[in-house]
Amino acid sequence: MLCIVDLHSLCQGDSLRRDQAHRGAVPLYESLKSQFQMVAFSQEHEEIANWWMKKERLPDWALLKVWEPEIWQSYEEWVVHQIGGFLAEGWEIAAYVDSNADRIRAVREIHVTTMLLSYPERGPGFYDPDKAPRAWAEVSATVGESLGGDRGPG
Repeated sequence: MLCIVDLHSLCQGDSLRRDQAHRGAVPLYESLKSQFQMVAFSQEHEEIANWWMKKERLPDWALLKVWEPEIWQSYEEWVVHQIGGFLAEGWEIAAYVDSNADRIRAVREIHVTTMLLSYPERGPGFYDPDKAPRAWAEVSATVGESLGGDRGPG
């Protein structure tokens, strides 16, 4: 059974040439790889995609498919066509993983399970150095009110 992952959904930026993987990319990849044959889709050239996967410790993909913009004008159409090709050849697809909601929608329309990755804009631990942290009493009161006062949850 295949799990197909858009490599750019594991990357922190738009380019595999300069951006590193998200912090959770390696554990996500390893957990999926323990159950499925992994197929990578990329918008970058094959050499760049292979280099990035090696650099980010994402080895042993079963297959890397690279978009050909001179043939396919739309990456989304190319993705749907490639997945349709796997299905036509009799492969079972466990999931398609991407961070682009439009591609997820298009793949879901051909009856493939999808996983939409969404990353926070600011991760934990990143604070504005110009702002003082809020007092704990203020934070505690706010959380208590949203959870039902001093009675706690419920």
